[in-house]
Amino acid sequence: MTVIVACGAKKLSREAPARDLYTGGYFKACLAYALKIAPAENVRILSAKHGLIGLNDVIAPYNRKMGDPSSITESALTEQAEAQELLAEKVVVLGGRLYAGLCQKVWREVEAPLEGKGGLGQQIAWMKKQLEVG
Repeated sequence: MTVIVACGAKKLSREAPARDLYTGGYFKACLAYALKIAPAENVRILSAKHGLIGLNDVIAPYNRKMGDPSSITESALTEQAEAQELLAEKVVVLGGRLYAGLCQKVWREVEAPLEGKGGLGQQIAWMKKQLEVG
């Protein structure tokens, strides 16, 4: 199983490992939940600019949103998933509808546990509750 975490708009102003670059509360909640349900080597960040990146991949800050004309495409994401040997994996995607929708186009088996959980605040609360359980 691979867990894919949506990137975030809030970032450091300098180059950093991806897990540290994104500083928003939503990203941090998604990452904490991802690391509860999977080992770090099975967690990827879905960057609107770079596509699938590992937690320790060092990248520079950027300003791009998922769905922008220059954001990662389905075909580019499929190529990355294939190159990383992830296409046959079950995927859990933690992020909004644009991220979940893109993942559902690339992978056959996608679980999106945040769907139907309300807005960002409600999704963060749900993830925090899951972290408290067990």
